[in-house]
Amino acid sequence: MEEAKKIKLFRILATLLLLLPLGLCIFFLVHYITTDLNSYGLHVFTTGVLIFFLVLQIILILKNMKKQMVICDIAFNENKSVNKTALIFVSVGAGLGLILTAVCTALYFVLGEAQQKTTMLLLLSIFFFMFINTGVFLLFTLVFRQREFKLEDLLK
Repeated sequence: MEEAKKIKLFRILATLLLLLPLGLCIFFLVHYITTDLNSYGLHVFTTGVLIFFLVLQIILILKNMKKQMVICDIAFNENKSVNKTALIFVSVGAGLGLILTAVCTALYFVLGEAQQKTTMLLLLSIFFFMFINTGVFLLFTLVFRQREFKLEDLLK
């Protein structure tokens, strides 16, 4: 696939993936406001900041559709090999995001008090955002890595 098309496709896919936590955050924000705005002021503020960063990230992804993404410098070394240090840290972050998203979801259904449930919703939105962001980075390294060329490839 041509590099410009690959970049454009990845940017669209990353935007679509980021719309998931954005929709979740907007849903939770509406829930906080309609439930009791005075009790959940910190929740509203934190979710608003998270929505701001999500919208900013989506705008920056869509801004220069055909240019190489900035995370290319983080994901790959100078010799175009995958940066293993960044890959390890992002993989750990993805694992934490996935585990903590599952834990917050389970705790939401177990806890009975409304304040505890809304706190779990807030943490769920943060960890889901973390999981999707690290997933986008891992997807980037998979899509844009340089594949080694071997003699066997010519024989196929």
